[in-house]
Formats: sequence, structure tokens, C-alpha cells
Amino acid sequence: MSTEFTKHSPSDEVLSTLFAEAANMVNSRPLLELSDSGEPVKVNDRVVVIDPNRPRNYWPIGRVIETRPGYDGKVRIVKIKMEDDGKEYVRSVAHLAVLRPPPLIED
Repeated sequence: MSTEFTKHSPSDEVLSTLFAEAANMVNSRPLLELSDSGEPVKVNDRVVVIDPNRPRNYWPIGRVIETRPGYDGKVRIVKIKMEDDGKEYVRSVAHLAVLRPPPLIED
């Protein structure tokens, strides 16, 4: 994909090919890698509640006080106590990001 741009504008065919190749590169890899091997949400985990209607800096933080497994035994729903107002909410784990401390580095 080496096209030289000189004083002349590239043709529509060249631009179309270039954009198609760029779109293929961008779309060929996943934006987010999810893994089932991660730890499930547990009681006392600190979580951020993902709210698409607010900027990320304003997403509320809470603590998991109860977990509810789905039919497959995996935790799907949790009850959260919010840190800012103390209210309790029931949320899907799909709308949560668990805040876990980084692993300790041993010397």
C-alpha cells in the first residue's frame, strides 16, 4: 500500500482502495478483548457503574454487597451500595468495571 501523493490528486479509485484497506485493518481486530477466565465479581469488590449518559470522570463508585448468579451459575446481577449517597442499586455485571488493586511486586 505505497501510493505517492504528488501535485496531482489521487484518483477516486485509489482513494476508495486506500479507505477500504484502512477500514479492513481497523475492523480486523477486536476493540476489546473479553475473557471468561477472569475472576467473577465478588462481595466487597469496589466497582465503577458504567453510565453512557455521563462522562467517565463522573461514573459513580460503589461496593458490591450481594451477588446473584444466573442459570449457568455465573454471577450476572449484583446489588451495589454507592459510596457517594449510600443508596443501594441492583445492576448487571455487564455495566460494571471492577476496581482491583494491582498485583504486588515481590523483590
